[in-house]
Amino acid sequence: MTLNKTDRIVITLGKQIVHGKYVPGSPLPAEAELCEEFATSRNIIREVFRSLMAKRLIEMKRYRGAFCGTA
Repeated sequence: MTLNKTDRIVITLGKQIVHGKYVPGSPLPAEAELCEEFATSRNIIREVFRSLMAKRLIEMKRYRGAFCGTA
């Protein structure tokens, strides 16, 4: 089974969070930076953020961005 772009990015960022690239409470790169890094659109990055929030790996703060979960 082939994974779509959103799922591949969720897995990649999820692994980076779990393996300590981002410490709890630290900000994730801005949407624009992630768009460049993964060569994708902001809509895809927003889907990724929603998926990571559902897994409780990140927290979204209005007007501030995405932060690594504190759990």
